[in-house]
Amino acid sequence: MSRRVARGTDADLRAVLLAEHIEIRDTAGYTLVRQGDQIVRGGRCPVSYTFWADQVDQLASGGEFRLHRWELPADHPSRFEGSLQDDLILGVDDVLRPAG
Repeated sequence: MSRRVARGTDADLRAVLLAEHIEIRDTAGYTLVRQGDQIVRGGRCPVSYTFWADQVDQLASGGEFRLHRWELPADHPSRFEGSLQDDLILGVDDVLRPAG
């Protein structure tokens, strides 16, 4: 995954997560089809595309976004502050908090 967004704040985190989720949606949201010796992108996979598109929409809207600590970029300061299974929320104020 590309991480071409500046780092340092949780506001940056939203931009990083959004870029990653767009890339995943545009990759995992489609089937692969063999054409001769090549594998090419086929049609949209409705379940996968919809899941990732919903995630993209949630991030892009600036709304609360729920994620696991393991989904944080490896260089994010909060990545190893607890269990990787911890649930977190990136709030509408772009502050990362424990969920619950």
